[in-house]
Parts: sequence; structure tokens; C-alpha cells
Amino acid sequence: MTEPASVKTALKSASFSTFVYSLCLAPFDVVKNTQISSVSKISPIQTAKILVKQTGVLTLWRGIMASSMSTFTSNVVYYPCYEFMKPKFQSVSENWGCGFAALTSRFIAVIITLPVERLRTSLQGTGQGKFKITFNGLRVTLYRDMIFSFTYFSLYENSYKYLKDEYPLMARSYSSFFSSFIAAVITHPFDVIKTKIQTRYCCFSDYDKNTLKALSSIYKEDGLRSLFIGAQPRISKIAIGLVIYMNLYETFKKL
Repeated sequence: MTEPASVKTALKSASFSTFVYSLCLAPFDVVKNTQISSVSKISPIQTAKILVKQTGVLTLWRGIMASSMSTFTSNVVYYPCYEFMKPKFQSVSENWGCGFAALTSRFIAVIITLPVERLRTSLQGTGQGKFKITFNGLRVTLYRDMIFSFTYFSLYENSYKYLKDEYPLMARSYSSFFSSFIAAVITHPFDVIKTKIQTRYCCFSDYDKNTLKALSSIYKEDGLRSLFIGAQPRISKIAIGLVIYMNLYETFKKL
């Protein structure tokens, strides 16, 4: 994302990178969504062991088709939009333009892909789900993804500018890991709400109407711990995944 690219080039790069990303990192999402949907207090590793023991190792890739479809659809909308909007926003603000371009692009992507994202979350969290046009969890998904995108790309693009001369080979990886870690921590409470809504809507439909009230209600359950249940696999997946994704994406942009 550090060098401009045409929409066509961005589309090809996003397609390949998304395939690798989804296949390699699906188990992190399955464990995270299982922890949140079942309100489990056991560790991610223990959760994974239980899942494998109950239904076999392939259960860590359950919902992979929905996951791949969701991630692919989102990214082939998001990244070309970002490449298109980035120079326009940067003409207004060099430092913050990338963040606003990412925020706007993510808004468009979320609206388009939410029904598939809901199916993915439900399958990974409970092993059950069916496709239907629904916008359950739209508000909190927008909060999570738009805040994440603004934070990640603002930090990533600006830190890369300062690191690329001193660390030409590792600058992209350092910038991506640092930026994604910060953005993932900030937005995890919103992910907890979203997952509860999309896996157990009958129990958490009220959370869909008032996000601040939902945050307060979850906090009362078990303090900060309840707002960060499933944080380890999600943050690990995002930090590792975006290092892989961004390196692949930028490499394929040049081919």
C-alpha cells in the first residue's frame, strides 16, 4: 500500500493474498469465535485441543468456505477502493489521508459483505449457520472495522515512511506488526459484541441497538477480562496475518 497501484493491479494482488491469508489463519478465528460464543475462560490452546478432540483437526478449518468468501469479497472491494481514494485524501492531508481513505473504503466493504461475514462468524463460533440477508451486528461491525482501518493504515503508512530507509527489508513487516497489534487491541471489545450478536442473536439482540450499553453490560460480567475474551487468538491472527498479507500484497503489486 506504500506505492500507488491501479485498481486492476490491486484487485489481483488482493485476490492472491486473501487466499493465502484465509487458508493459513482460519484456526485463529475458529478458536476466538468459539471462546466468545461459549463464554469460555480456558486458554486458546486448551480450546483448540478440545475442538480437535471432539470433532477432529479439520474442525479448526470449519467455516473455511464462508471465511474465504467473506475475506475475499471484503478485500477485493476494500483494497482497490483504498488505492483509488488514498491519493485524493492525501491531497488534503499527507499524514492522515491514508487513514480516512481506509475508513471510507472499509465502510463500503462492510455494507457489501456483512451477510457473508455473519455466516462465517456463526459457523466458526458454533459450527452452525445458514446464509440469509441480515444486517445483525452492522453498527458494531462498522465501529470495529472503521476504527481498525483508520488506526492501522495511519500508523502503517507513516511508520513505514520512517523505517524504509533504515530497514529496507523489514520495514514493511515491522510497520504492519506494530500497527495491527495496536489497532487489534483497541477494537477487540467491539469484536466481542459483534461475535455475541452474530452467534447468539436471540440472547444478545439488545446489544445490536446500543453499543455503549453493550460494552457496559459485558464489563459488568467480569470486568476488562470479559471485554477481551478471545483476544489472544484474534490479535495473534491479525498481527501475524497482516505481516504476511501486506508483504504478499506489495510484492504482487510489482509483478
